[in-house]
Amino acid sequence: MTLHRSLDDVAAMLSDGALAALRAGPDFRAVVEELIAESLDNYQTFDAAGCWMTADVGRMALYVAALLLDAQPGGLTVAALNTSAQSYDASSRGRVAQFIRFAQDAGEITVPAGPEPWTQRRLGLRAVFVERLQRRAINEARVISRLAPEIAPLAASLEDDATYRRFLLWSAVLATRERMVGPTTPVTMFLQRQSGMRILYHLTLDQPPGRERLLEDAALSRNQLSKLYRVSRAHINRLLADAEADGLLSCPRPNRVVFSAALSDDFERTMAFIIQMNRAAFVATALEATPSDQASIAPSPALNLSSSAGLPA
Repeated sequence: MTLHRSLDDVAAMLSDGALAALRAGPDFRAVVEELIAESLDNYQTFDAAGCWMTADVGRMALYVAALLLDAQPGGLTVAALNTSAQSYDASSRGRVAQFIRFAQDAGEITVPAGPEPWTQRRLGLRAVFVERLQRRAINEARVISRLAPEIAPLAASLEDDATYRRFLLWSAVLATRERMVGPTTPVTMFLQRQSGMRILYHLTLDQPPGRERLLEDAALSRNQLSKLYRVSRAHINRLLADAEADGLLSCPRPNRVVFSAALSDDFERTMAFIIQMNRAAFVATALEATPSDQASIAPSPALNLSSSAGLPA
């Protein structure tokens, strides 16, 4: 493969045909499982603050939006983050304030003194806040390069902060334009619940090899999930019960989960989109292009599919 040379090629990479071709490839499932394993390994390196700030799609979207706004001339302010979040119904004002206060108490965001209301002051990001997702993006790019060798030389470029922020910007723009408008899908429930996607990822890797679908059935230990992903058993029970009520899975025994074909198909489609979105963002970043619609810097649910900006942390 060779690197695409125009933004027209970037758009083509996210077409239905391109996603279908990716899913049909012989290495697709192996790369998906490797990406999932990388995501969960990365999560285990997080401290308590990192786990909390990336626990669900809403917090992850705010996290990425904070990084993007910080790189803009006007900088990151609570007011700008509120505007960004509400433009796409990603988070309420209360949730934005909660996120900022938590990050401030954790020492990862600083609020300078000044005569303006605190929501108007330019916030500072500590290095740990910036670097937490940067390392993950680099590692995931190397995994994706198995399917897209043309991006392998570009993975190391994410070590540069400006390049990394431009990559995040393109990921956000592409995710917003391609995924924000549309019906709720089976994967949405897991995205919206605290550690929901991490739990789904964990169960994906707990399945036997040689199965026909990406999601079929898996061993289920509610105690293990509770400890690994810092949620209560009651939270896990509610997630599983709600998913079962929606026909997404069933638990024929307390220690077994069986996934529906609809959930498996949507999960596979989502992972294909994440991979292609990363490829497209790399291409646009390498072109040193700038999105024409700067208002597209906004939290997007697709940003927690998380990927580098899309895969959940």
